[in-house]
Amino acid sequence: MTNENKQQLIILTGTSSTGKTSLGKVLQRKMGDGTLFFESDAYLSMLGDKFSHFSINSTEPNEVLYVKQLPDQSYEVVSGELCHRLDATVIKAVEMLLASGFNVVLDSLMSDQTTLQHYKDLPYNILSVYLFADSELIAKREIDRGDRIPNSSQNWLKRFTCQNECDLLIDTGKISIEAACDLVLNKIIKS
Repeated sequence: MTNENKQQLIILTGTSSTGKTSLGKVLQRKMGDGTLFFESDAYLSMLGDKFSHFSINSTEPNEVLYVKQLPDQSYEVVSGELCHRLDATVIKAVEMLLASGFNVVLDSLMSDQTTLQHYKDLPYNILSVYLFADSELIAKREIDRGDRIPNSSQNWLKRFTCQNECDLLIDTGKISIEAACDLVLNKIIKS
């Protein structure tokens, strides 16, 4: 049961191009004032150009972020030490926002059970949502967006171990973002 005296954290996780950002913006709008949309990519962009201007040509290993082509011709995005260190502060930043009385919708590439459990252990109302879609649709979305490394989402998918621990799983290839938003909000109401 949702504790009405506590703030709500909605964690949106899933690989690139599954609709996390789109859903997060709709949730923020529908939840109204007092709800913040915490986009992990925007937070990590504080690392500067090596993060914010990251591209398929960013192949030089560094402490922020670079791309590595794999033998199967797909690409892996490699986070450097500085990226890992800043990413590790996200939970503290989110917790501070919740403690300040805000609801938070978190758009995150969080992929492991341990990190998800750290969030679930926070003394707030937590709803974790795993977004996914067919791999062909994700590849098409990556191309259509034009700002993603081709096929990198397939390598991110291999890292995901937390989907079965999420409270809600949504196939964004089968329903609209508006319908996904309704599912999330209804789940909160029923909790």
